[in-house]
Amino acid sequence: MSDNIIDLQQARQQLTAELRIHSDRQPAVAVCRHRRITVHEDRTKAECTDCGAPLDPHALLVQYAKRERHFRHKDEKVQAEHAKLCRQLSGLRGEERHLKKRVRLLRELRTKLEAELQQRMPSGTEYRDWIARAIEQLEEQ
Repeated sequence: MSDNIIDLQQARQQLTAELRIHSDRQPAVAVCRHRRITVHEDRTKAECTDCGAPLDPHALLVQYAKRERHFRHKDEKVQAEHAKLCRQLSGLRGEERHLKKRVRLLRELRTKLEAELQQRMPSGTEYRDWIARAIEQLEEQ
């Protein structure tokens, strides 16, 4: 065979060797996000606890100030929502008291009507007319 031509077997071996080389590479190291910080008060320096990288104290202060502002804003929203829910709860409790009172009055009325019905006990059409009148009275209240 000529020098420029390689046979298929050789090509496969070279390709496989190249693939092995590429797959043997170490994955890229993850970048530290500096979540844990050590502050040296006596030296006015800060460093990442995880990776040991020195950090700019002024940049950290700005970052904390932004977070604090964000948390205060969220806290104000939560407080406003809490106050709104308290007002709604107060209104619902008043409505509940009103409805309980209404139910109690209706039960008392039913008891009175049942007692009156027992005393009168009309028969036939008189009974139907009496019930219709009682229902009309209830609907008017």
